[in-house]
Amino acid sequence: MLSDISQHALDIAINSLRSGAKNICVSVSHSSNGTALEISDDGCGIDEPLLSEIKSSLDLPPSGSSHNGLKSLFASSEGRLKITSEKGVGTTIFATFSKDFPLGNIKETAKCLFTLCSAQGIRFELLTNGKRFDSEEFISNTEKNGIQGAQLYKLLDERLTISTKI
Repeated sequence: MLSDISQHALDIAINSLRSGAKNICVSVSHSSNGTALEISDDGCGIDEPLLSEIKSSLDLPPSGSSHNGLKSLFASSEGRLKITSEKGVGTTIFATFSKDFPLGNIKETAKCLFTLCSAQGIRFELLTNGKRFDSEEFISNTEKNGIQGAQLYKLLDERLTISTKI
């Protein structure tokens, strides 16, 4: 089972990539109450019968799969999980976690998602506590300045100043 918020974010975003999304937005916000994670995409979406089946399967006891028992995991962390989707439009997953739920390494997860999305020509946007990172803007600015390779990832590391403190 996935053990921290960054692992859940990566798992969900990879599903967005598989759905044919051209735009993925990850939003992470912290407060004294906990962490909220929202991931939305413009992928193929899920039709209502399958969405109902997925929502029902989230209530099943954990079986080792990253998806089964997910709803009970959020409930055990005093969190909640909401999935909305429309066939042909996209999917949004919203989850909240208690302040004690492990955050993981959101910064490294964001760098991984940036790399995966950029390699496939997909726009990746990260919103975190009022800060915004947009892969298209970042790539455009670095190309204008002739930055590439190791310089690019050093600059990316500096740009992704994500607070992991509540």
